[in-house]
Amino acid sequence: MMTEMDWLILTICCSLGVFILGYRGWRRFQGKRRQARGKRKEIQAEKLLKEAGYRILSRQKKGRMVYYIDGQRKEQVIYADYWVARGWHHYVVEVKSGRQANPQLAAVRRQLLEYRAVFRPHGILFIDMEKKRIRRVDFEGQARGFIPGLAGSLLGVIVALAIQLIIR
Repeated sequence: MMTEMDWLILTICCSLGVFILGYRGWRRFQGKRRQARGKRKEIQAEKLLKEAGYRILSRQKKGRMVYYIDGQRKEQVIYADYWVARGWHHYVVEVKSGRQANPQLAAVRRQLLEYRAVFRPHGILFIDMEKKRIRRVDFEGQARGFIPGLAGSLLGVIVALAIQLIIR
């Protein structure tokens, strides 16, 4: 025969179990809802990019990062929202909405630096879907676009020709 205390403990345990299951379900629902919202925002971002004159070359552009920890090789797959082009220039694109729609946030900034290292684009485009705004993010020391590379190549050719003329 169960006492009142046994019933109380059983009720508390059952209530706690129902609460935990309900909370997990609610979190799963929120995650799916957030994911669906993100997909909708990415589709809207495509329209913004096309209106701004960018050609979409790839969605969910995949890149690989290789690094070493204590001499052990590690590899990480990185996905950027878009890989786009305008003229001769190629850009990696990150789309953010909500509280993450700020390129000055530390986590977002680190993500953009990671894209720079892995994809080596001419530039990084950050799309703030709350303001429907495309922003270009550059980091100090980053070569800007095609011209610096072309200028360096031309200078190299000129130097090589000058050396050839001097040697003869």
